[in-house]
Amino acid sequence: MKCPYCGYSESRVVDSRPTDEGERIRRRRECLKCGKRFTTYEIIENVPIVVIKKDKSRETFDRSKLLNGLLRACEKRPVSVDTLERIVDEINNFPFEPVYPRPELLIVSPVLIREGISRGIYGCFTEEAASMSRCFAAEYEAVSKAKNCWFLDAAKAARASEEDRLHMTAEEHGKLAEALAQKVLEISQAGGGFSVH
Repeated sequence: MKCPYCGYSESRVVDSRPTDEGERIRRRRECLKCGKRFTTYEIIENVPIVVIKKDKSRETFDRSKLLNGLLRACEKRPVSVDTLERIVDEINNFPFEPVYPRPELLIVSPVLIREGISRGIYGCFTEEAASMSRCFAAEYEAVSKAKNCWFLDAAKAARASEEDRLHMTAEEHGKLAEALAQKVLEISQAGGGFSVH
């Protein structure tokens, strides 16, 4: 540490104590050349998290943007703000790096519930479930855009079965698997890792 009076680069610590509730260390130093005393502060350097968007632009991570997106996505669902806060904290604090690069996220909307579900084997669905399922893709896509995630509409690749009008047959699972494989290839060619949710 250079002396602010004479510019000499060596000094000795005379006194050291924590300040700001332990966030910083205050040190009194004495220059070994001129003997004058000066104060320095030692703090932990926080390297900001940078978000790399789909278009490869970079933006400093903003915790409030993540929280607001989760609040919008869950506003009509019984998810508490505390739960959303914990989700934000877990994503923000997960130690991907330096071992792994931060993953790209792929959000997949479900296949559509077919008309006639109310007459199906489950008995707990109304016809409204079929019409509501047509809104899922738009909602999922909006969340994926807000969070800079990749998106795949499963309903464009596969359909629910005629039998129960809710689940896919093995053949439809195969079609969805093909669409997922193509999307994962697209993500990897764009230079990202991925995590499917």
